[in-house]
Amino acid sequence: MATNEARNVRFPGIECPEINCAIFGRYAWDHPGNIEFRGLLQEMGIAEKERDLDMPDKMHSLIEDLSRKFRFLIYDRETFFYKEVTKYVEVWDLVDQSVREHRERSRAKRMIDESKLAIRKNIDKNIDEDVSNMSAISLMGKQRNNGGKFLKGCNSASLAIKL
Repeated sequence: MATNEARNVRFPGIECPEINCAIFGRYAWDHPGNIEFRGLLQEMGIAEKERDLDMPDKMHSLIEDLSRKFRFLIYDRETFFYKEVTKYVEVWDLVDQSVREHRERSRAKRMIDESKLAIRKNIDKNIDEDVSNMSAISLMGKQRNNGGKFLKGCNSASLAIKL
């Protein structure tokens, strides 16, 4: 039987976060709220505005914008529930950490993309050089020797390859 005292007991935490929650801690990468949170950081161009967010007033406005859209939760390993982060200083720390991680991921992705592009250009350049260095074989089976070495194939056809 429930008494009045039992009604005043507050539940120890949040068991199942809603989709408007940004969860901080392990195993929260695929949560819909976190995906939206990262997408919002991407839309805001946080990675490009590195120096702007070093100013406290810019960070304050970012936290206000994000607080309107999200509830900030952190996983409590003792109770196995999520706790809502309401203190401004704690929210600041969590958002600041997220921004730094977002910058690092953006920088790493940009470096990977630049490396891939440089590799593609280098491969294309090498292929073009290799093709231009090869001596062509005429349709009549005659060989043109442009000062290259001959390699014998299995059907006794010769290829002139300039090395």
